[in-house]
Amino acid sequence: MSALADMRYDICHAVADRDLVAVNATMNRRHVAPWLVYTHGGAVNTVFPTNKTFATTQSHWFLLEDCKIVEHWASATTSGWPGNSAGFRRPRHS
Repeated sequence: MSALADMRYDICHAVADRDLVAVNATMNRRHVAPWLVYTHGGAVNTVFPTNKTFATTQSHWFLLEDCKIVEHWASATTSGWPGNSAGFRRPRHS
């Protein structure tokens, strides 16, 4: 089970120049299970509660070839994410 649900993208802007497409969007999600934030040393720093919503602004760049995406670059703000400090990382799976 994922700790996040109800993902929705709101497309704010989309532009294209030949085979390059850029999209500015806001991703919205809701916590449905505890979200863990770790220190740089790997210890649990924070556990965020469930049923909280958050949003992040993102930009996505797509390179198209024959109407198919052949490359994708993305960036996102971290201000809306849980654990937006430099110590944030996803749990490791062994």
